[in-house]
Amino acid sequence: WIQSAETTVFGESDNIVEVSINGNIAEIDKDGDFNTNTVLSRGINVIEVVGTIDENHHRIVRNSVIAGEFSSTEDTISDALALRLNEGGLSGAMNAAASKITPEIVMSMVSDSGANFYWNYDVLGAKALDANVEITDINFDRSSLRAIPHQGEIAIELAIPNLQVDIYSAGYAAGIAYDFDTVVTAEELVVQGYVTIEAVDGKLQVTLLDVQTHSEEFSYDASMIPWDLEEALFMDAAADQIETMVSEQVEAAFPPRLESALTGLDLSFSSEKLGVSAEAMFAKVDIDSEGIQVIVDIKVEGSDKQKGTGNGYLRSYGETPSLNKDADLSGQVSDNLLNALLYELWNSGAMDFSLSTLDGTLDPTTMLPLTAGESTLRTVTGLP
Repeated sequence: WIQSAETTVFGESDNIVEVSINGNIAEIDKDGDFNTNTVLSRGINVIEVVGTIDENHHRIVRNSVIAGEFSSTEDTISDALALRLNEGGLSGAMNAAASKITPEIVMSMVSDSGANFYWNYDVLGAKALDANVEITDINFDRSSLRAIPHQGEIAIELAIPNLQVDIYSAGYAAGIAYDFDTVVTAEELVVQGYVTIEAVDGKLQVTLLDVQTHSEEFSYDASMIPWDLEEALFMDAAADQIETMVSEQVEAAFPPRLESALTGLDLSFSSEKLGVSAEAMFAKVDIDSEGIQVIVDIKVEGSDKQKGTGNGYLRSYGETPSLNKDADLSGQVSDNLLNALLYELWNSGAMDFSLSTLDGTLDPTTMLPLTAGESTLRTVTGLP
């Protein structure tokens, strides 16, 4: 592990008349010591020293060094991974989020926030309607989501088809006590707004803004509601109140579901067998007219079993990633991430292994060309 620059290669010789280092002749002093300068490039450099004994005899020694700048894997790797969701991938993420907005989830949220509401009407100063209403159940078909990216935000339209809300109402109409069950329906409930996505403390944070809700073909079963007057009053009040309540819960339910769908892109992993794990943290999100680009920082950790002889992974200073805007999903992995993973694999000993005919890990027939019987092949990696 040394810096990539010009460095001196030196050594000792005995009964050698000439020494060349990577093809360059080195001077030999009277004691047999020799040295010469060579330039090391970033990465693995093989230093080949050839000593000439006589015209027909040479001795060759090869050593490898790794040159460059090095970083510890204890540090988080910035800009380790870049991912981009374009039109197709974005639609997939949005629909995954919409599929998680189920009747059970919305009903649970309505119940948690209070499924009861109250309204009253006065006519000529007299109380015409005094009603307490409870939402008892909510059902709808699978919702769908349309997303259009813009600079810095995504316009969304969430459509909830065949909405059915079961309600129970009790109170007084024109001074007469009543109670009844009924079903409120809408052919479709549409929630529109804008989504912004930010990276906060390593997580994605989704915010739904400028929400507008409207229903199509709103109606209810009036067969159990007495009196035409109360039916008319109930119709207006129920439409506004129920539409507001359901849309508020959808508005509350949507951002965490979208966050969940997008964080499904998380590439954190742990391999006990290889002794390496990687924790991914979202660092930056950019939204443009064609999709979303996410930059991820990653921390790589190795096992407790360490060689402990390395100076860290070979560091790279790469350019800002330029991702494909045509594919549904595209990504780039930084050199630093790959080098850190390879370094931890090497440092944990995962690259050192042994195959033998004695324990069955090596097929004896593979050694027949060498006329070998019992055989063992062993790798010992000096550098990652």
